[in-house]
Amino acid sequence: MLKAAARRVGLGLAIAGLLFAALTIATARWGDSSLWPPARGAPITEIFIVNHGYHAGIAVPRAALAAQASRRGLSALGYVATRFADFDWLEVGWGDEGFYRYVPTVESLTVALALRALFRPGNPSVLHVVGVKNDPRAMFANSDLVPIGLSDAGFARVAAMLDSTFARRNDSVTPQELGPGLYGLMTRFISSMCAIIGSRACSMPPAYRPRPCSRLCRLACC
Repeated sequence: MLKAAARRVGLGLAIAGLLFAALTIATARWGDSSLWPPARGAPITEIFIVNHGYHAGIAVPRAALAAQASRRGLSALGYVATRFADFDWLEVGWGDEGFYRYVPTVESLTVALALRALFRPGNPSVLHVVGVKNDPRAMFANSDLVPIGLSDAGFARVAAMLDSTFARRNDSVTPQELGPGLYGLMTRFISSMCAIIGSRACSMPPAYRPRPCSRLCRLACC
């Protein structure tokens, strides 16, 4: 009986894996070649994709975000850049609110929370903003960081997509803060304009791709 149950569980996991792979392939697209890679010799802004294991984020230089916010009138991004004025970098992640806020460690993860985040449609989502001083690689020494050099146009697109993802408070220009983040006072949870749809629950947020990518894992999903 145990062997039969184990086979059923294995078959279920295999089917779920195949469905996820099929969805990923079906929604893949090429990145915009006008945004990446930068032209040879052109100025670049370096960002990092940060892989924490079961969450991921994008680390961006705060001063560059503040400059984009001022230049392009990105009110929510300007608020966040000012809110974290004491930091050199901001790491931003996106994900299911219940999963992100109540699963601070792998040990906190339950099957019910994981299934809810992956498959329940319409879940509210949040942005997790982390203030980072100095080099992000020092703060996230136990995570995998991938540096990416962006052209001015590419970084402007990232800034605009980040700004559009913050939910505003009472239809104002101020993002709706939800409280401290996973790392205490240096982090905040901020409400997102996006809802989780189907298995679009990945919190990895690059706004453009240098290779085929999945729309299941876009920060600015709306």
